[in-house]
Amino acid sequence: MIDAVRRTSAKSINVIIPYYGYARHSAKKRERKAIIAKLIARVLERAGIDRVLTLDLHAAQIQGFFNKPVDNLKADKLMAKHMLENYDLDNAVVVSPDHGGVGRARGFAGLIDAPIAIIDNRDPENDAHIPTFIIGDVKDKVAIVADDMIDTASRAVKAANVLAKNGASAIYLVTTHGVFAGDAIKRIEESPIKKVIVSDSVYISDEKKIDKLDIVSVADLMGKAILRIHNNKSVGKLFR
Repeated sequence: MIDAVRRTSAKSINVIIPYYGYARHSAKKRERKAIIAKLIARVLERAGIDRVLTLDLHAAQIQGFFNKPVDNLKADKLMAKHMLENYDLDNAVVVSPDHGGVGRARGFAGLIDAPIAIIDNRDPENDAHIPTFIIGDVKDKVAIVADDMIDTASRAVKAANVLAKNGASAIYLVTTHGVFAGDAIKRIEESPIKKVIVSDSVYISDEKKIDKLDIVSVADLMGKAILRIHNNKSVGKLFR
């Protein structure tokens, strides 16, 4: 598509990518592995893009993989507003599923005025590892697990099971990108997760729209950004 419009002498090419694929492959974790997020950036630039608009990159450094402007919008304010208007959060605690997600959990907790807790998952890459300790108090509290995406749902369900064992009264998962690969929906259905609050950044087919899903649209946010780019106005206002 980029090549096609470039060959028709387009003045500029702005690419809207709500979910940037391969975003988790942003570093070389072991020998003979590609940094695919960087490779995709190079491919897009070689094709002829002028700007990228995306949403909640898995790793902030991906913006630096491009030599073109990248606007990385955030869905956290939309999600926080939706939860404050539709859920009882008086006794809520925002939970990070591992140590790497503490910044995200702290940011969301600030938006809903809640404390945070951390699941002490010392081997997050190992699906067989079951964490047992939680830093913080979740007993008799509404636990909100904050993450940027849900793929196979293994980590989310693992976190929910630990929270349930530690006495959480209700467990919610709030996430931007709902990939729901493989048996993810089945895992969620069988888990103690009460609701998954997810955006529509990734298309969710009808057969995956179970009662536990609460889908929040990011169309208005993306639309405002596109309009500002088209009219040569600052996109920065949308971050404040």
